[in-house]
Amino acid sequence: MINDLLVIKSGTVFAATNAGVCWSEDGGTTWRFVRGTDWSAKAANSNDEQPLLPEDRTGMLAEDYVTCLAEAEDGQL
Repeated sequence: MINDLLVIKSGTVFAATNAGVCWSEDGGTTWRFVRGTDWSAKAANSNDEQPLLPEDRTGMLAEDYVTCLAEAEDGQL
């Protein structure tokens, strides 16, 4: 589920979802995705096979559920 869309000054498109944030820097041809640090607990309670989280969680969201996006004047998301 997409909760919000944002196109920043550089043209990158971001989508806030119930399962993290995804973004495309090439007009939607390819997408990158980041999950929240609470993802591993959700995966542990699931019967679905889940990929492992990277050991370095720098840059990960505090939680998966993202409701809105905004760009600050300094370019921070």
